[in-house]
Amino acid sequence: MRATVLALLLLCLAPSAAEADLNQASEVSFEEFTSKGQKIEAAFECAALAQPFDSEEHERLLKIGYDEGQAWYRALLKRLEEAIDGDLESAPWGETTPFRNERELAAFHLGKLYEALEDEVHDYIVDEHYDRLGWGGAHKQEYVERNCALIEN
Repeated sequence: MRATVLALLLLCLAPSAAEADLNQASEVSFEEFTSKGQKIEAAFECAALAQPFDSEEHERLLKIGYDEGQAWYRALLKRLEEAIDGDLESAPWGETTPFRNERELAAFHLGKLYEALEDEVHDYIVDEHYDRLGWGGAHKQEYVERNCALIEN
């Protein structure tokens, strides 16, 4: 799990394909924000499900969740900055943040989100399916039932 979070944090160095949406951040509707948030959550949950049986699919879904998450998070920060009239120093995190830029801040929060969703998925697998299917089989069945292969950029 720690290696996955580290890999996720390293992705912050590469620009996201989804960043083109950021220029129109203030025009993004509530429905679009919600939809993108649901896609991020689904990609991370499916990445956690794919991890035990398909490392390439795990990485693909992790990258989709991260790319979408970077764009979503930066658009959210842009909206926050507009809401407080550009005075980010008065934002709740102020000058105390240990992060050098928005990309690192987003990577940290996305890593925490992935960890939480991964724990939730694994707890669900243990509670619901583990006894009859085993670890990998339970993950694969849930992956198929959630249509995880259909998630794309």
